[in-house]
Amino acid sequence: MRPHLNLSGKHKKPGNNAGLEIPLKANIWLTVFALIRGLFFAAALFSSVVFSIPAWEIFAILLEFQIIVKYYF
Repeated sequence: MRPHLNLSGKHKKPGNNAGLEIPLKANIWLTVFALIRGLFFAAALFSSVVFSIPAWEIFAILLEFQIIVKYYF
Protein backbone atom coordinates (compact mmCIF):
# COMPACT_ATOMS: atom_id res chain seq x y z
CA MET A 1 0.00 0.00 0.00
CA ARG A 2 1.19 3.50 -0.79
CA PRO A 3 1.51 5.83 2.18
CA HIS A 4 -0.95 8.69 2.20
CA LEU A 5 0.32 12.26 2.24
CA ASN A 6 -1.50 15.10 3.90
CA LEU A 7 -1.23 18.73 2.80
CA SER A 8 1.98 19.32 4.73
CA GLY A 9 3.70 16.40 2.98
CA LYS A 10 4.00 14.23 6.10
CA HIS A 11 3.02 10.59 5.95
CA LYS A 12 -0.31 9.61 7.45
CA LYS A 13 -1.89 6.27 8.18
CA PRO A 14 -4.74 5.49 5.78
CA GLY A 15 -8.16 5.83 7.36
CA ASN A 16 -6.84 7.98 10.18
CA ASN A 17 -8.67 11.21 9.24
CA ALA A 18 -7.18 11.16 5.76
CA GLY A 19 -9.46 14.00 4.55
CA LEU A 20 -9.12 17.73 5.06
CA GLU A 21 -9.23 18.98 8.61
CA ILE A 22 -12.17 21.23 9.53
CA PRO A 23 -11.21 23.91 12.05
CA LEU A 24 -12.82 23.48 15.46
CA LYS A 25 -14.56 26.85 15.32
CA ALA A 26 -16.20 26.01 11.97
CA ASN A 27 -17.14 22.58 13.28
CA ILE A 28 -18.89 24.15 16.29
CA TRP A 29 -20.80 26.56 14.04
CA LEU A 30 -21.87 23.71 11.75
CA THR A 31 -23.15 21.82 14.77
CA VAL A 32 -25.06 24.86 16.07
CA PHE A 33 -26.69 25.48 12.70
CA ALA A 34 -27.60 21.79 12.36
CA LEU A 35 -29.31 21.95 15.76
CA ILE A 36 -31.18 25.12 14.76
CA ARG A 37 -32.27 23.44 11.51
CA GLY A 38 -33.53 20.44 13.48
CA LEU A 39 -35.48 22.72 15.80
CA PHE A 40 -37.06 24.52 12.84
CA PHE A 41 -37.98 21.20 11.27
CA ALA A 42 -39.59 20.00 14.51
CA ALA A 43 -41.42 23.33 14.87
CA ALA A 44 -42.68 23.08 11.29
CA LEU A 45 -44.08 19.61 11.83
CA PHE A 46 -45.56 20.51 15.21
CA SER A 47 -47.19 23.72 14.00
CA SER A 48 -48.57 22.11 10.86
CA VAL A 49 -50.25 19.42 12.96
CA VAL A 50 -51.39 21.44 15.98
CA PHE A 51 -51.98 24.98 14.70
CA SER A 52 -52.65 24.11 11.03
CA ILE A 53 -50.01 26.63 9.91
CA PRO A 54 -48.60 25.54 6.56
CA ALA A 55 -45.19 23.95 7.08
CA TRP A 56 -43.80 25.60 3.92
CA GLU A 57 -43.98 29.02 5.64
CA ILE A 58 -41.68 27.85 8.40
CA PHE A 59 -39.40 26.17 5.85
CA ALA A 60 -39.26 29.48 3.96
CA ILE A 61 -38.20 31.27 7.15
CA LEU A 62 -35.54 28.59 7.69
CA LEU A 63 -34.28 29.03 4.13
CA GLU A 64 -34.04 32.80 4.57
CA PHE A 65 -32.16 32.29 7.83
CA GLN A 66 -29.68 29.93 6.15
CA ILE A 67 -29.11 32.40 3.29
CA ILE A 68 -28.49 35.24 5.75
CA VAL A 69 -26.04 33.11 7.74
CA LYS A 70 -24.27 31.91 4.58
CA TYR A 71 -23.66 35.37 3.12
CA TYR A 72 -23.13 37.48 6.24
CA PHE A 73 -21.05 35.14 8.38
